[in-house]
Amino acid sequence: MRTPRFIDFTRQLLERANHPDIAKIEPLNDSDTHLSPCGVVITMTDGTVVRLKGVRTSGPGGDDPNTEEIIPYPDYQIPENLLSAVRAE
Repeated sequence: MRTPRFIDFTRQLLERANHPDIAKIEPLNDSDTHLSPCGVVITMTDGTVVRLKGVRTSGPGGDDPNTEEIIPYPDYQIPENLLSAVRAE
């Protein structure tokens, strides 16, 4: 999974978890990073702020970013209320 899609996937998971301690989820922008957004900022109801920054690493010859990304499960949808879905199992 390439970094932009991973960041968006992480944001969606956090939003759909609908956790009562999460007050706000916003994009993380860092002027030292070429990727925008480069992660997510999570603000908790108690004022705590967590910044998650995505970075790309790959082995020698890794993934060529100039080719189209192959998505193995293109129809997968994250459940609307992820926390309830997990608790139901």
